[in-house]
Amino acid sequence: MARTLKTLGVKTPYGLQLGPEAAEDEVLSWLLADDGGYAGLTSYDFNTAGNVRTLTWLRDELVGKGLAGANPAGLNRTDAYAQFMKGRIGMLVAHPVLMGAADKYKFPYAHTAFPRRRGGAAAPIGLSDWLMAFRQNGNGEASGRFLSHLYGRKSAKAYGGGQAALPVTSSASAALRADPAQRPLWKFIDQMPQAQFQPGNLRSWPTVRAAIRKEIGAAVMKGGSPEGVLESLDTTATQAEL
Repeated sequence: MARTLKTLGVKTPYGLQLGPEAAEDEVLSWLLADDGGYAGLTSYDFNTAGNVRTLTWLRDELVGKGLAGANPAGLNRTDAYAQFMKGRIGMLVAHPVLMGAADKYKFPYAHTAFPRRRGGAAAPIGLSDWLMAFRQNGNGEASGRFLSHLYGRKSAKAYGGGQAALPVTSSASAALRADPAQRPLWKFIDQMPQAQFQPGNLRSWPTVRAAIRKEIGAAVMKGGSPEGVLESLDTTATQAEL
């Protein structure tokens, strides 16, 4: 598809977002498509044969053949979305919020599951934000009431649909899935049970994530070394876990 878009004159057939804003989301999509990822059963595991194969393919077949723009290592998510809305990027991994912007401006688009190398659909990426409430200083009861309200079926459904963010509770997801007005989000809700998340449960993840954002783009540029970059990330992860 990227080759076809190039022949049609699209400036950047595929928007490979490996800039420092959110490179960890983009590259994880590709790694999962070849049954790879960031971590094994007990710890990080970057430098695997599958991960090397994936980044090598991106370097040689997508970036090297001019299908991902001149500088994917510097392409941030915000800029990629803006270029897509101007017709300068043909395909990209995007948050559902982009659908709302496209609908507002009557911009034609379609979406589909990310392809798996061996056929079929790859595991979807799950993005998570963390909300914390503290019970110190007598605030436990008030915090509990607020969280109960926020994650209640009605509130969670309203926030999820309004922000193009999927609800995190089963009841709100079922309500949104049954609402015809939220039809654009139905397929995303259906994908949630298969979603794979970044290893945010590891205390070292912020440090490792920063290293991914800084280093991963170099692996797919001309002359880049996927194995060298992945080995460096393993070293950073090991040190961060100490």
